[in-house]
Amino acid sequence: MGADPCRNSEARADLGMGSLHRCGCMGDVLCGPPEFAQTPTYRKISEAQAGPEKGAALGADLYRTSCASCHQNNGQGVPNVFPPLAGNPVVTAADPTEHVKVVLFGKKGGLINGVAYRAEMPAWADQLSDEEVEAVINHERTSWGNNAPTVTAEEVGRIRRR
Repeated sequence: MGADPCRNSEARADLGMGSLHRCGCMGDVLCGPPEFAQTPTYRKISEAQAGPEKGAALGADLYRTSCASCHQNNGQGVPNVFPPLAGNPVVTAADPTEHVKVVLFGKKGGLINGVAYRAEMPAWADQLSDEEVEAVINHERTSWGNNAPTVTAEEVGRIRRR
């Protein structure tokens, strides 16, 4: 095990998990050895307790705050300006790879259902974690009549690293 990175040893709350503890030195996270950084018990407490309903709520919230201004709350977009996500072939495709790429890396222009869109879709790779991309994409793939297979954070991570 590595050294404990905690910067606030006086304010520790012992959780009975060995060297893991909650102290608030890095926000509302568990502190512990560096090996634990990618484990579920080390993530933000709210994420560690997340279930499918938490992911759905996160996806809807992220969509509302990050996507709806262009694609609209109803997923219909703005005609000839911002494409719809409802019924969009990229969003409803059996393979979510292209959908993940567009969210992560953005896209400029393109034809969707025969309509040319020139507006640029911004890249979100620097702003959203794999889990957040998973949540928002799954919201889009299962809303407004869309019924496409969902994606996992692990799949998002693989596509991000390509």
